[in-house]
Amino acid sequence: IIGSCFGAIIIPKSVAPWPTDSVSPNVSAVADGDWNTQWTAWPCRAGGWRGNSVLNVMLNACARGYCSQSCSMIQDSKLASATDNSGYTGGFVPMSHGDGKAWVIFPFQNGPKTVTKFFVRGMWPVGTVFEAITEAGEAKEIALLGPELSYLELEFPGLAVPIAQLRIRAVSKDGVMRGFCYAGIGDCKSFVVTEVAAQLEDCYEQISLDFGSAAVLQKLETTFSGAVNATLATSLNGLTF
Repeated sequence: IIGSCFGAIIIPKSVAPWPTDSVSPNVSAVADGDWNTQWTAWPCRAGGWRGNSVLNVMLNACARGYCSQSCSMIQDSKLASATDNSGYTGGFVPMSHGDGKAWVIFPFQNGPKTVTKFFVRGMWPVGTVFEAITEAGEAKEIALLGPELSYLELEFPGLAVPIAQLRIRAVSKDGVMRGFCYAGIGDCKSFVVTEVAAQLEDCYEQISLDFGSAAVLQKLETTFSGAVNATLATSLNGLTF
């Protein structure tokens, strides 16, 4: 509730959340004058950051053509599904039997970034390596995956150095079979990536109330819950707070 020096309540001209933006329901409750209504920020709740392009650098990267894989000539691998923020779709990464390797690369869409958290979910053969490639081209292992970790939502801490891309790979150690298998029997190394994501920064939410013009305020009242901390700031131009 915002009150002017004359005792009247000022109604904001607009209420704008960020980075939730258009996916935010009931945002008008922030300034409707009713203490019994509320608005819930979205990015940090139950992995919601993975569906937000401000926080997830990998979101829809494959649909935009950034990703590559072994056996790239296969047209039905659905690789775009690996970065679509859906737990019901997945990209198939086939084995290249010529060199006995299955791999997929997920480049960062806007250049190297420092990441606070990695996320991956899929179906993994024994010895699948999930790794980050640094700006300098150095491979840093994030995790070693296997069948026991299939279908699980896995999160790993980020790295202190800028990352240029993520890579998932499985290598055949059988010089004869080279990845050939049938009905799960043999040297099975192909895998499915349900989702891969990289969080650029800690979850945050901000909301701006625009009054349309400057006003002298007598009192500001607000209530919130569920955050580690919060800052209340004012601005005359909407740019500097």
